[in-house]
Amino acid sequence: SEGGDSTPKTPKPPTEWDIAKQNVQAMETGGTVTVDVTKDPKIPASLLSSIKEKQGVLTLNYGGYTCTINGAALANIPEKMDPIDFSVSMEKDEALSSALGGQDAYQLHFTHSGQLPG
Repeated sequence: SEGGDSTPKTPKPPTEWDIAKQNVQAMETGGTVTVDVTKDPKIPASLLSSIKEKQGVLTLNYGGYTCTINGAALANIPEKMDPIDFSVSMEKDEALSSALGGQDAYQLHFTHSGQLPG
């Protein structure tokens, strides 16, 4: 070929979010989709819109714990909304742990700041 590289390009493998979007589109109304967010916790707004339309549940799997988003409870999602960063950090609450007789109690902090659409 003239003036170009004829090496075929390898398609990029689908992300967890690409797979989740396909699963949401295929699920029944009121269904549940679980996504492993350990590598990429930034939820595309379009996926939240799809979950809302299907009145489904999105479960975010962080490895040792999960967070559930109920699509039926979501409010209006702006069309051009940026992905929502659901990264989480855990902070041990010493006072609460002590009140629980020494059991570990943690407070979770989401990276996203501001109001969520729901």
